[in-house]
Amino acid sequence: MRPVGNQWVVVTCPPSKREWNMLQPELLEAYLDTDYHVFGEAPLVLQPGVPRSDADRFLRDQGVETAIVLTAWNPMSVATAISENEAAQARLIEDLDQRGLVHIPAEGHGRDGQWPPEPSLLILGVPLHVAQNLAAAYQQAAFLFLRRGAAPE
Repeated sequence: MRPVGNQWVVVTCPPSKREWNMLQPELLEAYLDTDYHVFGEAPLVLQPGVPRSDADRFLRDQGVETAIVLTAWNPMSVATAISENEAAQARLIEDLDQRGLVHIPAEGHGRDGQWPPEPSLLILGVPLHVAQNLAAAYQQAAFLFLRRGAAPE
């Protein structure tokens, strides 16, 4: 799926890796059936494909046009030991800090309850190509992308 207007959508990633772009339908459905909780002064709950005026307002208040929700947990959606997930998430945070990217703690909650919540990050001001590169670097098959509302073209 691709970003549409100011809606949160699941973006499969990266397009250069064909095997990563061919998600099993069940896996894509699981991504779409996940609520993404963003923790902060004004908590948000984001759902793929559901427009949120509070998310748009949040991005405007932060002075950014885009943001992503990304995790380093469970690469390619394969259950991984907690210690490995925690180490990968720490590397992601260090990477973002070195790049000067502002991030806010978040968590993905599958509505079916089959996976425990995954620690994630809302990363501000990330263009799509950078998001795809980050997802590839941390072996994530997908992420959420938000682009602040734009005038119709």
